[in-house]
Amino acid sequence: GIDSHLILPVIVLALRPFAQIANFAYLATDDVLRLDYIRTARAKGLIESVVVGRHALGNAAVPIIGVVRPGAAAAIASSARRSVGVVATVGTVRSGAYVRAVRDLDPLCDVTQQACPRLVPIVESGKAGTPEALDAVREYVAPLLSEGGVVTPVVDTLLLGCTHYPLLREEFTKVAGPGVRVVDSATTTALAVREVLASHRLLADGATPTHRVFATGPVERFSEVARTIFGEKLPEVEAAALT
Repeated sequence: GIDSHLILPVIVLALRPFAQIANFAYLATDDVLRLDYIRTARAKGLIESVVVGRHALGNAAVPIIGVVRPGAAAAIASSARRSVGVVATVGTVRSGAYVRAVRDLDPLCDVTQQACPRLVPIVESGKAGTPEALDAVREYVAPLLSEGGVVTPVVDTLLLGCTHYPLLREEFTKVAGPGVRVVDSATTTALAVREVLASHRLLADGATPTHRVFATGPVERFSEVARTIFGEKLPEVEAAALT
C-alpha cells in the first residue's frame, strides 16, 4: 500500500496565510524527519530541507512534484547570459529555495532575488491589469534590470516564483521589456506533472473532465478569492484536513 506518511501536496495554491501552509507542511513531514538517516544528516550539519527534498521524498510511494525545480530549470533554459532574476513572496525569498535550485542545476548561473509583498494582495483583490498592479511590478522589477551589473538589462530572464504572479504576466512583460524573457513556475510545474503522468500512462483519454476542489484552509475564503481571480464560481469546494 501507499505510505501515508510520505504523501504531500503536489502543488500548493497559495490562497491561504503562509504560516498556515508552513504548519501543514510541518505536520505532513513530521514522521519523515524522525527517520534515522534524516536525524544523522541533520547531526552532521546538512541542510534539513535538502536532505528531505533529495532523499526522503525521492523515495516516496507516489511522485511528488514541487513548484521550485521546474521553474528553475525553465529559467536556466531561457537565459542566454546565465543571469536570472527571481520575483517571489517574502517567505520564498527568505527560504532561498530558488537560488539553491538554480545553482544546483547550473552552478555558473547568476541569480538575484526580489521579494514582492504587494503582489499577492493585488491579485487576490482582483486588481490585476490596473495601474496599481503595474506600479507595484515596476517597483520590484526595475532594480533587477538596472542594479549591480555592467550590461543592461542586468538579468535576461525573469522567473515568476509564485503561482499568483502569472496573473500579472502582462505587467511583468511590459516592465521587463523585449530583452528579458518571462517564465513562471506555475506553467512549468503543470508541464512537469503532465510528463510524469505520461510516463506512467495516466493521461486522460479526452473525456470530459470532472473537477473536485479541496481546500485545507477556510473554504469560504478560498472560494471567494478563487472567484475573484478566475472570474467564475468554482465547483463545490470540499474541506480537507492534512492531520
